[in-house]
Amino acid sequence: MVRTPDRNAGEHSPSSGEEGEFTALFADMRGSTGIVEFVERHHGLNAAAELFQVFLSQCVRLVEDIDGAEVHLRGDGVLILFSGADRVQDAVEYTRRLRRMVDDPPHELVRHLSCSCTACPVCGEETSLSLQVRCGIDAGPVARFKVQTLRDTVEELVGSCISVAAKLSGALGEAHRVGMSRRAWLRLHEETGSDTRLTREWTPSAGRIGRRKRRFFAS
Repeated sequence: MVRTPDRNAGEHSPSSGEEGEFTALFADMRGSTGIVEFVERHHGLNAAAELFQVFLSQCVRLVEDIDGAEVHLRGDGVLILFSGADRVQDAVEYTRRLRRMVDDPPHELVRHLSCSCTACPVCGEETSLSLQVRCGIDAGPVARFKVQTLRDTVEELVGSCISVAAKLSGALGEAHRVGMSRRAWLRLHEETGSDTRLTREWTPSAGRIGRRKRRFFAS
């Protein structure tokens, strides 16, 4: 876990069992299973490990100058918690940074996503993949708890906003989309006031999130 300083909150570090309000952002790589299989077959397992190492490192780097943010690695994606429920603007800004990074990625991130063979022994034809991401945003309370493992104690998080943010990310079929819960949308309106750009950038949508159908907004 990586935590950036929160200059407004002093040096306080949250402890196990403590609850607080957060804006949750979940971002992951779309089609990661196919990407791993492709890179592993064409370039080897170490190349697949390098790709994900670079991707996750870039995800962490994008949040370094945002106060009061926690980055938790989640497989092929990241969970970012912004301290305070009124941080939806920061979450949206992060998604914009992530999209710019994906549109103009560092060479080491994408150099294994293609096969230069004209007659690939695996696929039988020249092929390549593109890097695509999806994001989900929600806001609400989060609690911390500790789990004793065989070697040490690890901290885990629980909160519906985390689950909804992750589900919203998975519910978006198209690449480079961002899903925002209605709860986060209303808080974004409170943060920004009457900003007409919100209506243009975010459109109402609906889908099954968990066990029930939910209304959300997509960009």
